[in-house]
Amino acid sequence: MKFRRFSIALIAAVIMFVVGGCFKDSISSDEPSDLIFVELTNPAPWAVVSGDVSIKAEAGPPDAVSHVTFFVDGDSLFSDPDPPYSAVWNTAGMTDNHTVFAKAVDKNGSFKLSTMVTVSIRQEAVDPPPSIWITYPPPWTQVSGVIQVRSEAIDNDSVAAVALLIDGAVAESLSTEPFYFTVDTGQLGTGNHTLLARARDNEDNIGYSEMVVMVVQ
Repeated sequence: MKFRRFSIALIAAVIMFVVGGCFKDSISSDEPSDLIFVELTNPAPWAVVSGDVSIKAEAGPPDAVSHVTFFVDGDSLFSDPDPPYSAVWNTAGMTDNHTVFAKAVDKNGSFKLSTMVTVSIRQEAVDPPPSIWITYPPPWTQVSGVIQVRSEAIDNDSVAAVALLIDGAVAESLSTEPFYFTVDTGQLGTGNHTLLARARDNEDNIGYSEMVVMVVQ
């Protein structure tokens, strides 16, 4: 009886060791890092995607980051050791919603996780969504006071409206060109803030720009 109890305890210990090791290698390192940052810049939250999807992230400082690993639905997709950090996700045969995030690891093995985003896979788009991008400010621009956020959008038919999202919330929506938005950065507070442009066509198809991070001083 004592031998049987010892065997069960030993087996349980081995299982916990193996499971713990697998989880550590797949998602997290030893400790969260205060030395680095990581932001997922593409795809945008709730973007509709298909085919080969480009996943991109900003991470730094450059001399502190060892590599960035991209995850889809919690599974490791690709590790990129050099900026600009990116991966290609082949969505062939996939449908429905899926989650994407990035993990940056510093030179000490500690980690930082990006915000997780959800995207929707639609393989056959009869009427593709508008294409949109932010032309100003460039990523990681230091800004202050009142600035003009500029975006451009195109569609195979016409663009019905463009909205600017700041830190995930709609700040303003425009229905006519030019799609330029006036932003008082003094109302945002100092630090990093995200910009995202969202375009809608007359068929209610939605397209998103890549996310831009600006630094308010």
